[in-house]
Amino acid sequence: RGETMGRTPVIAPRIDSLLEFHGDPAGRSWVHDVVFRGITFAHTNWNVPPKGSGMGQAEVWAPAAVRGVGARRVSLVSCSITHVGAYAVEWAQGCQYDSVDNCMLTDLGGGGVKIGETRPYDDPELEASHNRVSQSLIAGGGRLHPAAVAVWIGHSPYNEVRHNDIRDFTYTGVSVGWSWGYGRSDAHDNMVTDNHIWNIGAGVLSDMGGIYTLGLSPGTRLSGNLIHDVSSFDYGGWGIYPDEGTSHMDIVGNVVYNTKTGGLHQHYGQENHIHNNLFAFSSEGQIIRTRAEDHLSFTFDHNIVLWREGSLLGGNWTGPGFALDNNLYWNVSGKPFTFAGQSFDAWRAQGQDVHSLAADPGFGALWPLTAERARTLAHVQPGSPADRLGIASIDLSRAGRADRSGAAMSFGRAFPPPPPVQPIADDFESTPIGEKVQGANTIEESETATVRVTGETAHTGKHSLKFTDEAGQKVSWTPHIQYSPTFTKGLLKESFALKLEPGAVFFHEWRDNSSPYNVGPSLRISSGELAAGGKALMRLPMDRWIVFTITCAIGVSAVGRYDLTVAVDGEGPPARFPALACSPEMRSLRWLGFVSDGTVPGVFYVDDIRLSN
Repeated sequence: RGETMGRTPVIAPRIDSLLEFHGDPAGRSWVHDVVFRGITFAHTNWNVPPKGSGMGQAEVWAPAAVRGVGARRVSLVSCSITHVGAYAVEWAQGCQYDSVDNCMLTDLGGGGVKIGETRPYDDPELEASHNRVSQSLIAGGGRLHPAAVAVWIGHSPYNEVRHNDIRDFTYTGVSVGWSWGYGRSDAHDNMVTDNHIWNIGAGVLSDMGGIYTLGLSPGTRLSGNLIHDVSSFDYGGWGIYPDEGTSHMDIVGNVVYNTKTGGLHQHYGQENHIHNNLFAFSSEGQIIRTRAEDHLSFTFDHNIVLWREGSLLGGNWTGPGFALDNNLYWNVSGKPFTFAGQSFDAWRAQGQDVHSLAADPGFGALWPLTAERARTLAHVQPGSPADRLGIASIDLSRAGRADRSGAAMSFGRAFPPPPPVQPIADDFESTPIGEKVQGANTIEESETATVRVTGETAHTGKHSLKFTDEAGQKVSWTPHIQYSPTFTKGLLKESFALKLEPGAVFFHEWRDNSSPYNVGPSLRISSGELAAGGKALMRLPMDRWIVFTITCAIGVSAVGRYDLTVAVDGEGPPARFPALACSPEMRSLRWLGFVSDGTVPGVFYVDDIRLSN
């Protein structure tokens, strides 16, 4: 309001970087012993290549406003780097003992600080190592390139990320390691300690966390960090996320709360030690494990886990590859809970949590939890259940910057709005015959076990969707299609028409994106018998169009029931099946699947799929 072009300052940045240090690592010639103090660096661009830029993760190849190659003992002290197109700082090949201290890195098109590279070096003089990021505010990132990270460490050892305030990023706060699986990784002996990391994800991207790690990590320690308010778009809004191959890492004395998918997720790795942490109030699951392995993946002991919704343990808890004991578990809602579907006694009979307790930790009021409350929360009182288990108090008084004046800085409209809901209304008339359905993910095992649009028959119009099973398939659940709606609340209504041929096995299900996912309405038809929740409902004719209508509440309105009507074309009133059981924890509808679930030849057709709120 009141702006005119004649009175409005316009800044159009043109270059990618403002300050570069160029040593010669191969020739052992360094730029060294330089300090920049109290300087503001602002307004860079990132000229994306003409054909665009595709990066698998973390926007790792994006440039930085301040960049070093072969820099030794170079320091940025009390500097400000702001309004930049990509990353703020990069310490690349041969950069050692460099630092970013007491700086303000804000309004970033990409990320904050990059340390190291995506490849390891046999010559230690060529690798980046022994660098430090401390007492800095790194905030307002991912504005142009949302997959960027506040602090990224690649194949680089002996670095320290200490006492920083990290907030308002659309992907991950701190990422350590760049090796998937158990191959070589030079990201060892890194310290990520005493940081305050919050408002991460904002529902923009998936598969991310407050702290994310990869690969073999001996000597690496995550400790004293306060992490909260981590939210992904779909799966994977975790507080601490030891991803593929993370091994030999020490995770101790952290407080994690208000995450979407879990406070901790161990994908797979070896001999990580997770102890004396507090994980609280994740929406969908608290502690998540994915891959079962023959070796010991992690030890989880002397931790406190608090929650009020979702499950305690999510994911895959089969096999022997984990050890849990001396933990304190408490569901503040008072609802009963299980250990991966088992009673506490049955869980203990397997040798897990033999000495653990399910008891109130005695912290007093717990919900809602704030950052200031969290700083004093994990002080274990003498004689409390936590004290009896040997759980120590967690001191968060030093988490984050000593100067907290920038913690409440505003960056305007930080993130894009949440994605709109995705209603479905498809009669397949606009999709050419022989093509895959538009707007859904199609999974086919072979060239003959397919889901394709056909003109052979239709409920309305001339097209429908044909599902074809064949003999000898490796898995029964191909072919299938999967829609990805984004409904999170309300009463949903779905309808579709189905035509069965002899031998067809039809399966249809609603799922959310919890880990493990909660199941809503679920129907299965085999040999003409319709069943829901394992209960037979009615027999259905072959070669006739049948219209199914489902109504089910999700989100806060979920009650664990749905209504089904089944109407056979040309016959009398529809059959009605009210109040069929489903999960009462159905928080959203993210997966809507139609599956040809047979292992012998079979065909069915689907038409007129509609879903609305």
